[in-house]
Amino acid sequence: MTALIEHGPLESVNDAFVAAHCRELEEKLRTDALQRKRKQRRKEERERAAKGEFSSDFLAAMRREAIYRRARYQKAMHTSRLPRSFSHIPEGGEHFDADVWQALQLQRFSGAKITAYAVTKRMLAEGRREQHDINSARQRTEAAMERLKQLGRIKLEDGSPVFPTLNLREVLESIDLASTYEK
Repeated sequence: MTALIEHGPLESVNDAFVAAHCRELEEKLRTDALQRKRKQRRKEERERAAKGEFSSDFLAAMRREAIYRRARYQKAMHTSRLPRSFSHIPEGGEHFDADVWQALQLQRFSGAKITAYAVTKRMLAEGRREQHDINSARQRTEAAMERLKQLGRIKLEDGSPVFPTLNLREVLESIDLASTYEK
């Protein structure tokens, strides 16, 4: 016993290999746990979206998508890529159209009605528009929805539409994911 104490811990040439193998196993476990967490979070977000309940992360991702499309819209306006029918849009109209697009997508993701009235009602309820007369706002929304259809077909220099289509999976993937250690 005293010889073992005097010698110290036993060492082997395999110690480095074992330590490396343990690190690899820990990394694999961490990666697997992260993938499980991502999958579970996506499932929860998808279920919430189907009910019309959106997390703050989901809404933030949708705001980023709307800003991206608004920037593409402005670029199209400045490069004369839009038809003449877009020339009557007042300054700041791209903001309204992007807001309509975002409300329209939220309606679509939740499986709710997609009408100008429903989209307008959502926009007013969320405080994105301060208009009190829902009928005049609905008419403006209806015109914006027609423009959105065109913006989905009009291509920019890069060959993609001004307002590219978006699906729920893309939004869920863009959400910042929780770490594996989050409870």
